[in-house]
Amino acid sequence: METYARDGLLISEKEWRIFVAKLCEDVEENLDLTLLKEKIESAVLARAKIAGENIGLFFSGGVDSTLIGWILKKNNIPFTAYTVGFQDEGTKMPEDVEESLTAAKELGFKQKIIMLNLEEADEVFKECAKILKDDTNVVSLGVGGVVFSAARAAKKDRVTHFFGGLGSEELFAGYQRHEAANTTPDALQKECRDGLANMWARDFKRDCALAESLGIILHTPFLDEELIKVAMAIPASEKIKERKNEKGEVELVKKHCLRIVAEELGLTASFAWRPKRAAQYGSRLDSALDKLAKNEKLSSKSEYIIQILA
Repeated sequence: METYARDGLLISEKEWRIFVAKLCEDVEENLDLTLLKEKIESAVLARAKIAGENIGLFFSGGVDSTLIGWILKKNNIPFTAYTVGFQDEGTKMPEDVEESLTAAKELGFKQKIIMLNLEEADEVFKECAKILKDDTNVVSLGVGGVVFSAARAAKKDRVTHFFGGLGSEELFAGYQRHEAANTTPDALQKECRDGLANMWARDFKRDCALAESLGIILHTPFLDEELIKVAMAIPASEKIKERKNEKGEVELVKKHCLRIVAEELGLTASFAWRPKRAAQYGSRLDSALDKLAKNEKLSSKSEYIIQILA
């Protein structure tokens, strides 16, 4: 069912790029949030039907994973939300753990926290590097460490199917580079298309390799073919848009249209409009990389990676 896989195997980068190009070809702008809402819900439920009862969710407390969890919850589909963080002695709780605990409690999600100390983070990074090999870098370890830690914990719980919000950032303009590209509508839409095409090298190779090593099947509802078509037709002006916050201040909000749909599907505003940091920062695994490099008296995180790959 996943658009980037065939018979359970990752398709080639060329095939993925051709798929994205055809999907985004001659797209006519159409702001249909009702249709978007339907496609998101149907994408989640179709995958849940395949997954059965052994469902895990990569859960950060951001709008993407919270919305997936909420759709599963309101359709009485059992799942466990897994949240990963790094906390060393004397440091504060990671943002993703803090926010996800609040969301899980209020929404009634069953949640498991995987909190890594520095020694455990080092072990996770080394395991990821063995799997990723030449594709190991600062980002792939920071993000991959979250994926690997959650999937490994889930495997112990006999969870074999894992849901995640991958793809949402590219469809709805959720990264800082999208905001930087938002000089004209065409420029923003091009950044979304290019980002989607680049996901094979940046995301799929990493996540599929890590999941395969643990025998976990990934489900990415936001990369559903029909959902991509609807999302790419949404005008740029609805993806990044000004909005008044709770203090009455005007702020620029990324993934604006998705957040509206999340509220319409039943999420409260505090969850639908929560700003989200990248996985490696919200989990603080990037900080773990920093500390490990310093402990080894290395000048950078990249040097630490070279050392563990040696």
